[in-house]
Amino acid sequence: MATRICNSNPVSSLCCGSVERVGHGFEAAVEEVSRIAGVSLEKASEAMTRTKWADINEAILECVSRKSVPDQRHRAVLTATVGECITCCDEKRLIGLHSCGHCICMDCWDRFAQARLSEAAGEISCPVCSEAIAVETGKLLLRGDTLSHFVRIRTGARVDQSSCLAWCRKAGCGNVVTREEGQWHGECSCGEGVCFKCSLVDHRPASCEQYALWESEEQQHSMQDLASSSWIDLNTKPCPKCLVPIQKNQGCPHMNCAHCRCSFCWKCGQRWNSHSVSECSEGKYQEIKARAKKEYRNPDDDCKLLSVDLFMKVAECHKLVHSLHDKRRKSHWERPLNDQWMKEAIAVCIKGGNSLKFATLRNGLEAKSGAKSEGQELQVFAREQLEASIRRVCSLTESEPDQENAQQWRKQVAGATTAVQMWRCRLLQG
Repeated sequence: MATRICNSNPVSSLCCGSVERVGHGFEAAVEEVSRIAGVSLEKASEAMTRTKWADINEAILECVSRKSVPDQRHRAVLTATVGECITCCDEKRLIGLHSCGHCICMDCWDRFAQARLSEAAGEISCPVCSEAIAVETGKLLLRGDTLSHFVRIRTGARVDQSSCLAWCRKAGCGNVVTREEGQWHGECSCGEGVCFKCSLVDHRPASCEQYALWESEEQQHSMQDLASSSWIDLNTKPCPKCLVPIQKNQGCPHMNCAHCRCSFCWKCGQRWNSHSVSECSEGKYQEIKARAKKEYRNPDDDCKLLSVDLFMKVAECHKLVHSLHDKRRKSHWERPLNDQWMKEAIAVCIKGGNSLKFATLRNGLEAKSGAKSEGQELQVFAREQLEASIRRVCSLTESEPDQENAQQWRKQVAGATTAVQMWRCRLLQG
Protein backbone atom coordinates (compact mmCIF):
# COMPACT_ATOMS: atom_id res chain seq x y z
CA MET A 1 0.00 0.00 0.00
CA ALA A 2 1.36 3.46 -0.93
CA THR A 3 2.43 5.71 1.92
CA ARG A 4 0.39 8.89 2.37
CA ILE A 5 2.87 11.74 2.80
CA CYS A 6 0.26 14.48 2.83
CA ASN A 7 -3.25 13.95 4.22
CA SER A 8 -4.80 16.85 2.27
CA ASN A 9 -4.92 17.26 -1.47
CA PRO A 10 -5.67 20.91 -2.43
CA VAL A 11 -6.52 19.95 -6.01
CA SER A 12 -9.17 17.29 -5.33
CA SER A 13 -10.56 19.20 -2.33
CA LEU A 14 -11.69 22.02 -4.62
CA CYS A 15 -14.82 20.03 -5.61
CA CYS A 16 -16.02 22.70 -8.04
CA GLY A 17 -15.72 26.45 -8.40
CA SER A 18 -14.58 29.41 -10.44
CA VAL A 19 -11.31 29.59 -12.36
CA GLU A 20 -9.94 31.98 -9.72
CA ARG A 21 -10.71 29.53 -6.92
CA VAL A 22 -9.17 26.65 -8.85
CA GLY A 23 -6.09 28.80 -9.51
CA HIS A 24 -5.65 29.35 -5.77
CA GLY A 25 -5.98 25.60 -5.28
CA PHE A 26 -3.24 24.95 -7.84
CA GLU A 27 -1.00 27.45 -6.03
CA ALA A 28 -1.67 25.71 -2.72
CA ALA A 29 -0.82 22.33 -4.28
CA VAL A 30 2.47 23.59 -5.73
CA GLU A 31 3.45 25.25 -2.44
CA GLU A 32 2.65 22.05 -0.53
CA VAL A 33 4.81 19.94 -2.85
CA SER A 34 7.61 22.53 -2.68
CA ARG A 35 7.48 22.68 1.14
CA ILE A 36 7.42 18.92 1.79
CA ALA A 37 9.80 17.82 -1.00
CA GLY A 38 12.18 20.76 -0.49
CA VAL A 39 12.26 21.84 -4.13
CA SER A 40 11.60 25.10 -5.97
CA LEU A 41 8.09 26.12 -6.97
CA GLU A 42 9.01 25.56 -10.63
CA LYS A 43 10.14 21.98 -9.95
CA ALA A 44 7.00 21.35 -7.88
CA SER A 45 4.84 22.70 -10.74
CA GLU A 46 6.62 20.43 -13.25
CA ALA A 47 6.03 17.41 -10.98
CA MET A 48 2.32 18.23 -10.66
CA THR A 49 2.08 18.53 -14.44
CA ARG A 50 3.64 15.07 -14.88
CA THR A 51 1.06 13.61 -12.45
CA LYS A 52 -1.76 15.38 -14.37
CA TRP A 53 -2.63 17.56 -11.37
CA ALA A 54 -4.38 14.66 -9.67
CA ASP A 55 -2.38 13.67 -6.58
CA ILE A 56 0.19 15.80 -4.75
CA ASN A 57 1.53 12.71 -2.96
CA GLU A 58 2.72 11.26 -6.27
CA ALA A 59 4.27 14.63 -7.13
CA ILE A 60 6.14 14.74 -3.79
CA LEU A 61 7.50 11.21 -4.27
CA GLU A 62 8.63 12.09 -7.79
CA CYS A 63 10.38 15.26 -6.58
CA VAL A 64 12.17 13.37 -3.81
CA SER A 65 13.32 10.62 -6.20
CA ARG A 66 14.56 13.13 -8.82
CA LYS A 67 16.17 15.65 -6.46
CA SER A 68 19.98 15.69 -6.61
CA VAL A 69 20.64 19.00 -4.82
CA PRO A 70 19.82 19.03 -1.07
CA ASP A 71 17.62 22.17 -1.23
CA GLN A 72 16.58 23.95 -4.43
CA ARG A 73 13.79 26.05 -2.97
CA HIS A 74 15.80 29.28 -2.90
CA ARG A 75 17.57 28.85 -6.24
CA ALA A 76 17.47 32.12 -8.22
CA VAL A 77 15.06 32.00 -11.16
CA LEU A 78 15.58 35.60 -12.37
CA THR A 79 18.62 37.69 -13.04
CA ALA A 80 18.74 41.52 -13.16
CA THR A 81 21.15 44.12 -14.53
CA VAL A 82 21.25 47.65 -15.95
CA GLY A 83 22.04 48.26 -19.61
CA GLU A 84 20.60 48.61 -23.11
CA CYS A 85 17.43 46.57 -23.76
CA ILE A 86 17.94 44.33 -26.79
CA THR A 87 14.36 44.93 -28.00
CA CYS A 88 13.69 48.66 -27.49
CA CYS A 89 17.39 49.78 -27.28
CA ASP A 90 16.69 52.03 -24.27
CA GLU A 91 19.01 52.22 -21.27
CA LYS A 92 16.96 50.64 -18.46
CA ARG A 93 16.93 48.16 -15.64
CA LEU A 94 16.79 44.74 -17.29
CA ILE A 95 15.47 41.44 -16.02
CA GLY A 96 15.42 37.92 -17.45
CA LEU A 97 15.56 34.20 -16.73
CA HIS A 98 18.56 33.03 -14.74
CA SER A 99 18.70 29.81 -16.77
CA CYS A 100 19.33 31.49 -20.12
CA GLY A 101 20.59 34.94 -19.06
CA HIS A 102 18.66 36.91 -21.72
CA CYS A 103 17.44 40.17 -20.18
CA ILE A 104 15.00 42.83 -21.41
CA CYS A 105 13.21 45.71 -19.69
CA MET A 106 9.92 45.27 -17.82
CA ASP A 107 7.97 47.28 -20.42
CA CYS A 108 9.16 44.97 -23.21
CA TRP A 109 8.34 41.90 -21.10
CA ASP A 110 4.81 43.27 -20.67
CA ARG A 111 4.33 44.04 -24.39
CA PHE A 112 5.79 40.67 -25.43
CA ALA A 113 3.53 38.81 -22.98
CA GLN A 114 0.43 40.70 -24.19
CA ALA A 115 1.24 39.81 -27.80
CA ARG A 116 1.72 36.14 -26.93
CA LEU A 117 -1.50 35.99 -24.91
CA SER A 118 -3.50 37.74 -27.65
CA GLU A 119 -2.46 34.90 -29.97
CA ALA A 120 -4.06 32.48 -27.45
CA ALA A 121 -0.67 30.79 -27.15
CA GLY A 122 -1.26 30.11 -23.47
CA GLU A 123 2.49 30.08 -22.79
CA ILE A 124 5.09 32.81 -22.47
CA SER A 125 8.73 32.14 -23.21
CA CYS A 126 12.00 34.03 -23.40
CA PRO A 127 11.76 36.26 -26.53
CA VAL A 128 15.35 35.35 -27.49
CA CYS A 129 15.68 31.59 -26.95
CA SER A 130 12.02 30.54 -26.42
CA GLU A 131 12.61 28.93 -23.00
CA ALA A 132 9.19 28.44 -21.39
CA ILE A 133 8.22 30.49 -18.33
CA ALA A 134 6.33 28.81 -15.49
CA VAL A 135 3.35 30.46 -13.81
CA GLU A 136 5.38 30.97 -10.63
CA THR A 137 8.12 32.80 -12.57
CA GLY A 138 5.56 34.78 -14.56
CA LYS A 139 4.23 36.25 -11.31
CA LEU A 140 7.65 37.86 -10.80
CA LEU A 141 7.95 39.16 -14.37
CA LEU A 142 4.45 40.36 -15.28
CA ARG A 143 2.15 43.05 -13.88
CA GLY A 144 -1.52 44.00 -13.60
CA ASP A 145 -3.97 42.77 -16.24
CA THR A 146 -1.24 40.97 -18.17
CA LEU A 147 -0.41 38.85 -15.13
CA SER A 148 -4.11 38.12 -14.42
CA HIS A 149 -4.66 37.08 -18.05
CA PHE A 150 -1.59 34.84 -17.99
CA VAL A 151 -2.65 33.14 -14.73
CA ARG A 152 -6.20 32.51 -16.07
CA ILE A 153 -4.91 30.93 -19.29
CA ARG A 154 -2.35 28.75 -17.50
CA THR A 155 -4.94 27.70 -14.90
CA GLY A 156 -7.24 26.67 -17.75
CA ALA A 157 -4.42 24.68 -19.33
CA ARG A 158 -3.80 22.91 -16.01
CA VAL A 159 -7.50 22.02 -15.79
CA ASP A 160 -7.28 20.54 -19.31
CA GLN A 161 -4.21 18.49 -18.27
CA SER A 162 -5.80 17.23 -15.05
CA SER A 163 -7.32 13.77 -14.85
CA CYS A 164 -9.54 14.73 -11.89
CA LEU A 165 -10.85 18.12 -13.08
CA ALA A 166 -13.13 19.10 -15.98
CA TRP A 167 -15.05 22.13 -17.18
CA CYS A 168 -18.77 22.35 -16.47
CA ARG A 169 -20.73 21.70 -19.68
CA LYS A 170 -23.53 24.13 -18.87
CA ALA A 171 -23.53 27.19 -21.12
CA GLY A 172 -22.43 30.33 -19.28
CA CYS A 173 -21.27 28.52 -16.13
CA GLY A 174 -17.48 28.33 -16.58
CA ASN A 175 -16.88 26.49 -13.29
CA VAL A 176 -14.51 23.59 -12.77
CA VAL A 177 -15.83 20.21 -11.60
CA THR A 178 -13.91 17.65 -9.55
CA ARG A 179 -14.32 13.92 -10.16
CA GLU A 180 -15.91 12.08 -7.26
CA GLU A 181 -13.51 9.67 -5.59
CA GLY A 182 -13.64 6.21 -7.15
CA GLN A 183 -16.16 7.37 -9.80
CA TRP A 184 -16.09 8.59 -13.39
CA HIS A 185 -18.46 11.49 -12.84
CA GLY A 186 -18.69 14.75 -10.90
CA GLU A 187 -21.23 17.47 -10.25
CA CYS A 188 -20.90 21.25 -10.52
CA SER A 189 -22.37 23.65 -7.97
CA CYS A 190 -24.89 24.69 -10.65
CA GLY A 191 -26.26 21.11 -10.68
CA GLU A 192 -24.81 20.04 -14.06
CA GLY A 193 -23.06 16.67 -14.11
CA VAL A 194 -19.90 15.76 -16.04
CA CYS A 195 -18.65 12.40 -17.33
CA PHE A 196 -14.85 12.16 -16.95
CA LYS A 197 -14.55 9.35 -19.49
CA CYS A 198 -15.84 11.34 -22.47
CA SER A 199 -15.72 14.87 -20.94
CA LEU A 200 -19.37 15.42 -21.83
CA VAL A 201 -22.50 15.69 -19.67
CA ASP A 202 -23.22 13.03 -17.05
CA HIS A 203 -25.22 10.49 -19.07
CA ARG A 204 -25.66 7.73 -16.50
CA PRO A 205 -26.98 5.03 -16.78
CA ALA A 206 -26.24 5.08 -20.54
CA SER A 207 -22.68 4.30 -21.63
CA CYS A 208 -20.46 6.81 -23.44
CA GLU A 209 -21.02 4.91 -26.69
CA GLN A 210 -24.81 5.01 -26.27
CA TYR A 211 -24.69 8.73 -25.52
CA ALA A 212 -22.56 9.29 -28.64
CA LEU A 213 -25.28 7.55 -30.67
CA TRP A 214 -27.89 9.88 -29.18
CA GLU A 215 -25.75 12.94 -29.99
CA SER A 216 -25.30 11.93 -33.63
CA GLU A 217 -28.93 10.87 -34.10
CA GLU A 218 -30.23 14.04 -32.43
CA GLN A 219 -28.53 16.01 -35.18
CA GLN A 220 -29.71 13.69 -37.98
CA HIS A 221 -33.34 13.37 -36.89
CA SER A 222 -34.97 16.55 -38.14
CA MET A 223 -38.43 17.82 -37.25
CA GLN A 224 -39.47 16.65 -40.73
CA ASP A 225 -38.84 13.04 -39.64
CA LEU A 226 -41.01 13.49 -36.57
CA ALA A 227 -43.70 15.38 -38.52
CA SER A 228 -43.70 12.63 -41.16
CA SER A 229 -44.16 9.99 -38.46
CA SER A 230 -47.10 11.93 -36.97
CA TRP A 231 -48.66 12.36 -40.42
CA ILE A 232 -48.46 8.60 -41.06
CA ASP A 233 -50.23 7.90 -37.75
CA LEU A 234 -53.05 10.32 -38.61
CA ASN A 235 -53.56 9.57 -42.32
CA THR A 236 -52.79 5.88 -42.85
CA LYS A 237 -53.82 2.48 -41.55
CA PRO A 238 -51.66 -0.67 -41.39
CA CYS A 239 -52.39 -3.61 -43.68
CA PRO A 240 -53.86 -6.35 -41.42
CA LYS A 241 -51.48 -8.91 -42.96
CA CYS A 242 -48.06 -7.26 -43.53
CA LEU A 243 -48.69 -4.14 -41.37
CA VAL A 244 -47.32 -1.74 -44.03
CA PRO A 245 -48.97 1.75 -43.75
CA ILE A 246 -51.60 2.33 -46.46
CA GLN A 247 -53.27 5.61 -47.46
CA LYS A 248 -56.82 5.82 -48.82
CA ASN A 249 -57.84 8.97 -50.71
CA GLN A 250 -61.25 8.05 -52.16
CA GLY A 251 -63.57 5.22 -53.23
CA CYS A 252 -65.24 2.34 -51.40
CA PRO A 253 -63.85 0.63 -48.25
CA HIS A 254 -62.61 -2.40 -50.23
CA MET A 255 -58.81 -2.11 -50.18
CA ASN A 256 -55.97 -4.12 -51.77
CA CYS A 257 -52.48 -3.88 -50.27
CA ALA A 258 -49.91 -3.18 -52.99
CA HIS A 259 -47.22 -4.82 -50.88
CA CYS A 260 -48.71 -8.24 -50.06
CA ARG A 261 -51.94 -8.22 -52.17
CA CYS A 262 -54.11 -8.68 -49.09
CA SER A 263 -57.76 -7.69 -49.65
CA PHE A 264 -59.45 -6.11 -46.60
CA CYS A 265 -62.02 -3.61 -45.32
CA TRP A 266 -60.72 -0.07 -44.66
CA LYS A 267 -63.20 0.49 -41.86
CA CYS A 268 -62.74 -2.60 -39.67
CA GLY A 269 -59.65 -4.37 -41.06
CA GLN A 270 -61.37 -7.71 -41.71
CA ARG A 271 -60.24 -9.80 -44.70
CA TRP A 272 -62.64 -9.04 -47.53
CA ASN A 273 -63.46 -12.67 -48.35
CA SER A 274 -64.73 -13.20 -44.77
CA HIS A 275 -66.05 -9.69 -44.16
CA SER A 276 -69.29 -9.31 -42.21
CA VAL A 277 -71.20 -6.03 -42.46
CA SER A 278 -72.88 -6.63 -39.09
CA GLU A 279 -69.47 -6.89 -37.35
CA CYS A 280 -67.85 -3.99 -39.22
CA SER A 281 -66.75 -1.22 -36.83
CA GLU A 282 -63.85 1.23 -36.40
CA GLY A 283 -63.03 -0.26 -32.99
CA LYS A 284 -61.77 -3.51 -34.52
CA TYR A 285 -58.99 -1.67 -36.34
CA GLN A 286 -57.48 -0.48 -33.05
CA GLU A 287 -56.20 -4.00 -32.37
CA ILE A 288 -54.44 -4.06 -35.75
CA LYS A 289 -52.94 -0.61 -35.13
CA ALA A 290 -51.65 -1.70 -31.72
CA ARG A 291 -50.08 -4.82 -33.26
CA ALA A 292 -48.51 -2.76 -36.06
CA LYS A 293 -47.01 -0.31 -33.59
CA LYS A 294 -45.44 -3.21 -31.73
CA GLU A 295 -44.36 -5.46 -34.62
CA TYR A 296 -43.95 -3.37 -37.78
CA ARG A 297 -40.38 -2.39 -38.62
CA ASN A 298 -39.89 0.52 -41.00
CA PRO A 299 -37.12 -0.34 -43.51
CA ASP A 300 -35.91 3.27 -43.30
CA ASP A 301 -35.13 2.72 -39.61
CA ASP A 302 -32.46 0.19 -40.58
CA CYS A 303 -30.43 3.10 -41.95
CA LYS A 304 -30.67 4.87 -38.58
CA LEU A 305 -29.05 3.93 -35.31
CA LEU A 306 -32.16 5.02 -33.41
CA SER A 307 -35.68 4.32 -34.64
CA VAL A 308 -38.07 7.27 -34.83
CA ASP A 309 -40.13 5.66 -32.05
CA LEU A 310 -37.14 5.42 -29.68
CA PHE A 311 -35.95 8.88 -30.65
CA MET A 312 -39.38 10.32 -29.81
CA LYS A 313 -39.41 8.54 -26.43
CA VAL A 314 -36.04 10.01 -25.51
CA ALA A 315 -37.06 13.39 -26.92
CA GLU A 316 -40.16 13.32 -24.71
CA CYS A 317 -37.94 12.87 -21.64
CA HIS A 318 -35.75 15.68 -22.93
CA LYS A 319 -38.83 17.90 -23.21
CA LEU A 320 -39.78 17.05 -19.61
CA VAL A 321 -36.34 18.18 -18.38
CA HIS A 322 -36.67 21.47 -20.28
CA SER A 323 -40.10 22.09 -18.74
CA LEU A 324 -38.53 21.62 -15.30
CA HIS A 325 -35.82 24.17 -16.15
CA ASP A 326 -38.55 26.63 -17.19
CA LYS A 327 -40.41 25.95 -13.96
CA ARG A 328 -37.28 26.67 -11.91
CA ARG A 329 -36.69 29.97 -13.72
CA LYS A 330 -40.33 30.96 -13.23
CA SER A 331 -40.11 30.07 -9.55
CA HIS A 332 -36.97 32.18 -9.21
CA TRP A 333 -38.59 35.31 -10.62
CA GLU A 334 -42.10 35.05 -9.16
CA ARG A 335 -41.38 33.74 -5.66
CA PRO A 336 -37.82 34.82 -4.76
CA LEU A 337 -38.28 34.95 -0.98
CA ASN A 338 -39.87 31.71 0.20
CA ASP A 339 -39.47 29.17 -2.58
CA GLN A 340 -35.91 27.91 -1.98
CA TRP A 341 -37.22 24.51 -0.93
CA MET A 342 -39.29 24.33 -4.14
CA LYS A 343 -36.30 25.21 -6.33
CA GLU A 344 -34.33 22.46 -4.62
CA ALA A 345 -37.17 20.01 -5.28
CA ILE A 346 -37.23 20.97 -8.96
CA ALA A 347 -33.41 20.68 -9.15
CA VAL A 348 -33.72 17.09 -7.85
CA CYS A 349 -36.32 16.40 -10.54
CA ILE A 350 -34.06 17.85 -13.26
CA LYS A 351 -31.33 15.37 -12.29
CA GLY A 352 -33.93 12.61 -12.23
CA GLY A 353 -35.22 13.70 -15.65
CA ASN A 354 -31.74 13.51 -17.18
CA SER A 355 -31.21 10.03 -15.72
CA LEU A 356 -34.65 9.03 -17.02
CA LYS A 357 -33.75 10.23 -20.52
CA PHE A 358 -30.52 8.25 -20.68
CA ALA A 359 -32.08 5.17 -19.07
CA THR A 360 -34.76 5.26 -21.80
CA LEU A 361 -32.01 5.52 -24.40
CA ARG A 362 -30.04 2.60 -22.94
CA ASN A 363 -33.06 0.31 -22.56
CA GLY A 364 -34.25 1.13 -26.09
CA LEU A 365 -30.87 0.41 -27.68
CA GLU A 366 -30.50 -2.84 -25.73
CA ALA A 367 -33.98 -3.92 -26.82
CA LYS A 368 -33.21 -3.09 -30.46
CA SER A 369 -29.97 -5.09 -30.41
CA GLY A 370 -31.62 -8.01 -28.62
CA ALA A 371 -29.19 -7.74 -25.70
CA LYS A 372 -30.58 -8.42 -22.26
CA SER A 373 -28.67 -7.01 -19.31
CA GLU A 374 -28.88 -8.35 -15.78
CA GLY A 375 -31.82 -6.90 -13.85
CA GLN A 376 -33.34 -5.34 -16.97
CA GLU A 377 -36.92 -5.78 -15.74
CA LEU A 378 -36.08 -4.04 -12.46
CA GLN A 379 -34.45 -1.25 -14.46
CA VAL A 380 -37.59 -0.74 -16.53
CA PHE A 381 -39.71 -0.73 -13.35
CA ALA A 382 -37.40 1.82 -11.67
CA ARG A 383 -37.53 3.98 -14.80
CA GLU A 384 -41.34 3.94 -14.83
CA GLN A 385 -41.51 4.79 -11.12
CA LEU A 386 -39.00 7.61 -11.57
CA GLU A 387 -41.03 9.15 -14.40
CA ALA A 388 -44.24 8.86 -12.36
CA SER A 389 -42.58 10.56 -9.36
CA ILE A 390 -41.22 13.41 -11.50
CA ARG A 391 -44.60 14.01 -13.07
CA ARG A 392 -46.13 13.95 -9.59
CA VAL A 393 -43.83 16.79 -8.49
CA CYS A 394 -44.63 18.71 -11.70
CA SER A 395 -48.34 18.32 -11.09
CA LEU A 396 -48.10 19.43 -7.45
CA THR A 397 -46.00 22.49 -8.23
CA GLU A 398 -48.24 23.79 -11.03
CA SER A 399 -50.01 26.07 -8.57
CA GLU A 400 -49.84 26.95 -4.88
CA PRO A 401 -52.72 25.95 -2.57
CA ASP A 402 -54.57 28.24 -0.19
CA GLN A 403 -53.22 28.96 3.29
CA GLU A 404 -55.20 26.16 4.97
CA ASN A 405 -53.75 23.39 2.78
CA ALA A 406 -50.23 24.80 2.38
CA GLN A 407 -48.59 22.54 4.99
CA GLN A 408 -50.17 19.38 3.60
CA TRP A 409 -49.19 20.45 0.08
CA ARG A 410 -45.54 20.92 1.09
CA LYS A 411 -45.52 17.46 2.67
CA GLN A 412 -46.82 15.97 -0.58
CA VAL A 413 -44.14 17.78 -2.65
CA ALA A 414 -41.43 16.67 -0.20
CA GLY A 415 -42.65 13.05 -0.35
CA ALA A 416 -42.73 13.03 -4.15
CA THR A 417 -39.24 14.59 -4.27
CA THR A 418 -37.89 11.92 -1.93
CA ALA A 419 -39.40 9.29 -4.25
CA VAL A 420 -37.56 10.89 -7.21
CA GLN A 421 -34.25 10.67 -5.33
CA MET A 422 -34.88 7.07 -4.30
CA TRP A 423 -35.84 5.80 -7.77
CA ARG A 424 -32.99 7.72 -9.42
CA CYS A 425 -30.49 6.06 -7.05
CA ARG A 426 -31.93 2.63 -7.82
CA LEU A 427 -31.79 3.33 -11.54
CA LEU A 428 -28.13 4.38 -11.38
CA GLN A 429 -27.14 1.51 -9.10
CA GLY A 430 -28.62 -1.03 -11.50
